[in-house]
Amino acid sequence: MTTCIYLNSIMLSGLIRAHKICQEHSLGLVLKNVSASTLTLFDTTNVTNLFTIDNKAHSGSTSELVIQWSSSENNALLCHLIGSLASPVTCNQFRLAYEQKIGFYKNFILDFSKLDHLGSPGITECLRLRGLVQEKNGQLLVVGGSESLDALWRMMHLGSLIPKFETLHSALLNGPLLA
Repeated sequence: MTTCIYLNSIMLSGLIRAHKICQEHSLGLVLKNVSASTLTLFDTTNVTNLFTIDNKAHSGSTSELVIQWSSSENNALLCHLIGSLASPVTCNQFRLAYEQKIGFYKNFILDFSKLDHLGSPGITECLRLRGLVQEKNGQLLVVGGSESLDALWRMMHLGSLIPKFETLHSALLNGPLLA
């Protein structure tokens, strides 16, 4: 008989320890509501085969991304990112969206105020967009975001590549957007 232990979120090392304990007691381990970024981590660390993943009942998934566009001052396109920019799926969605707009705008502002999670693939997409914008002699700015996102931005020194501002107003007043 297999007993399932349901976990929502825990560090990878803790999951591996839990897996070993379950094996010792002939128990199965089922992970529910696993985010896309965690699945990516599992794939890159080759531990996916240790767990049974059950995402069927997961509503309000952190692996979803909503993109809303609006014009702003200074001939910039404002991109509101809502949800998660961390999985290959959401990053591809973001890339397809900005590639459709890059021909019409040279300045972009990414609004992170409603972004729940930014993973390595999301940072890569932001840097890719920065390169495309720079090719057009444009600017890319970021506004908003959580304290942890601010800390990440500082720790990775991303502000020197993509300036980040607390609000849209401060970005428009102090940012290097070209008219």
